[in-house]
Amino acid sequence: MQVYPIGIGLQGLETPVMETRVGQKIPNPTWTPTAGIRQRSLERGIKLPPVVPAGPNNPLGRYALRLAHGNGEYLIHALVRRTALVCASVQGVFA
Repeated sequence: MQVYPIGIGLQGLETPVMETRVGQKIPNPTWTPTAGIRQRSLERGIKLPPVVPAGPNNPLGRYALRLAHGNGEYLIHALVRRTALVCASVQGVFA
């Protein structure tokens, strides 16, 4: 067994309890922050682009696993920087 840190979402944005499987393995993922994420980031002085391409500035890291639950909106991914956990945990993060 391995244990990994996770970030939990804010109240109202919690990750649901689910039983699921990996629906897709994504190398070098792009990240499309939602309008809500972009707005909350802007309120903290961080302007996010509509799409963050794969690379060192992408908070998803080099790989992402899309879960089959729902519409595929849940990803398990690495963190590029440990400080990203604090920023990303607004939405909840499996890291």
